[in-house]
Amino acid sequence: MHHSFKYNNLLLLKKTALGVSAFIVLSGFLNGYIYKNKYSKFNFKDLVTFTWKRIKKFYPLHILMLLITISYSGLFNYNSTISFINFTKRIIKNIFLIQSWWPYDYFSFNGVTWYLSVYMFLTFITIPLLWLVNKIDKSKFSKLKLFILAIINLLGSFIVVYYVTKNNLNKEFLIYVFPPVRIFEYFISMIFDTFFSNKIIQKQIFEKKIVENIIFTILELISIFILYEFEFKLYSLSNASMIFSNRLNQYIIPIVIILCVFIFQKGYISKILSFNPLVYLGKISLYMYMIHQPLIKFMGSNVIHYRYLCLWMLIMTIIISSIIFKYKNIKKLNK
Repeated sequence: MHHSFKYNNLLLLKKTALGVSAFIVLSGFLNGYIYKNKYSKFNFKDLVTFTWKRIKKFYPLHILMLLITISYSGLFNYNSTISFINFTKRIIKNIFLIQSWWPYDYFSFNGVTWYLSVYMFLTFITIPLLWLVNKIDKSKFSKLKLFILAIINLLGSFIVVYYVTKNNLNKEFLIYVFPPVRIFEYFISMIFDTFFSNKIIQKQIFEKKIVENIIFTILELISIFILYEFEFKLYSLSNASMIFSNRLNQYIIPIVIILCVFIFQKGYISKILSFNPLVYLGKISLYMYMIHQPLIKFMGSNVIHYRYLCLWMLIMTIIISSIIFKYKNIKKLNK
């Protein structure tokens, strides 16, 4: 709905940097939770295998969307060799998902796939980061060391934002698209996962039921309110814009807090989010993400009543994504 925001005036739909941060923090948190203690060592082959297993889930669809968007990009409109060569370079970067490493062309073709380029990099470094966390977690004063590491990581994001802002550099690229800067969000959430995947904490919460549903519901509401404060009130603080940016670190603290509360699934809000229709939307969300921009480009030129474009696009995206999801599941069953 954001990408059709020019047809509406809803402020919240223009906050997509929040969605990007949420996906990255959640990815780090879940990878830490799922693969914790599974990697005491690593080699290059492990990194490639681990990365490919995750990329192959969406790569065929990525190539299909690339071919579709190329047809919208004036393939035969280049009247010079140089322009055609540059066009070919953009295609190659997109094929190999490396477009986010260049300070230009990162939004070319199916523009939202710049995030997949970042995701591929973060996936590739997941095993080394897990290895580091596991090694520290087995040492003396492990929780204190991990907490200090998380703080240092957060401070690093402040330094990057301050340097880029002070020197008036390319913010969109250096603190939003460039893959290495996204390590801050990804690694912090992975570190904090070690605290909340602790078996002792889980036993106290789930078996002894120390905290009732109503208390956790209050905590969930508080965590959402903290996110609201960071979104709409943060920049009222003096010099906040020099060290915080919604393109990189503005949402790290509130989203980590939200995850640390919602992971227990004890409040009524998290129970609502566990309803089957919402879980299903979560399962098809990757496909929705990958097809929505080409769909908007097509529908934007064919839908007369633009005020209905958001709703119509959303319905069509869900339907097409559901078909892709069902098709992929059928293929798995037939293997």
